[in-house]
Amino acid sequence: MNYKILLVSLAALCILVYLQRILRPIDGFAATSPGTMVQLRTSHVPTEEDEYYYKHVYPKIVAREIRNMTESDL
Repeated sequence: MNYKILLVSLAALCILVYLQRILRPIDGFAATSPGTMVQLRTSHVPTEEDEYYYKHVYPKIVAREIRNMTESDL
């Protein structure tokens, strides 16, 4: 009697795991190839704000981070 309950429970568990794997929805990002996000990022056309940021703001941020890591300027 106990073996029947155990066997039915095990079968039900196997069926639930199988159905969960089959019926799980696919993520939008899981279906894309690994290089998609890199490709989208590299095809960006810089704007005037980007140019200002990378010429004036970004070098100060990099210098500050280098100073914080090494405790000295370049």
